[in-house]
Amino acid sequence: MADARLGLVRVDVSDPRAPKVMRRTGAARGGGFAITDMAFASNYDIGSVGGDIPSAERDYLYLVGTQTANGNGLIIKVDVSGPVPAVAGTRRTVNDPRGVRVARVFQPPFLKQYAIVVGRGRGDVELVDVTGRGQLPQVGVVPGVGPCVGLDYEYMPLDRLIGFDGKPLKDVSHEGARLFTREEISRILTAEVR
Repeated sequence: MADARLGLVRVDVSDPRAPKVMRRTGAARGGGFAITDMAFASNYDIGSVGGDIPSAERDYLYLVGTQTANGNGLIIKVDVSGPVPAVAGTRRTVNDPRGVRVARVFQPPFLKQYAIVVGRGRGDVELVDVTGRGQLPQVGVVPGVGPCVGLDYEYMPLDRLIGFDGKPLKDVSHEGARLFTREEISRILTAEVR
């Protein structure tokens, strides 16, 4: 859990009747950083070609908040795979960030992860590539959407919209709309992306 006063706090809920505070993390506590939202995602980090850095599946928390000293919005990527969390990357982001979610997007041949960050300040939604190690590059901005105070999206794999029997697994929203056929989904998933 996280909040503006305590920072990031890890809690063991193995026994829901007796939760235990495991550790408070200085990475997002003190230093004038007020957390407003967070998202969790696992990622498979590809190692180096020579093998010096091994490939590994890692668990990350993405924290957004504001630096109290200057009011800048910030996203912090924290590796929580091991017992001691470690900051894995930071970047300045939208002003007064209020929400963050991580979306998995298949861009052949890779599965990419993007943090979607919304804020109450500047009226934009920012997309940050959080797939790799280190830097968190901005890959896009959706202008004129904000200001926003929250964010959510529906996750539905494209190839799970239609069952193998050809029947829809999901309703459509209005008269005349239809889901893609299995053939159309196959063409979309194998389309060349430039």
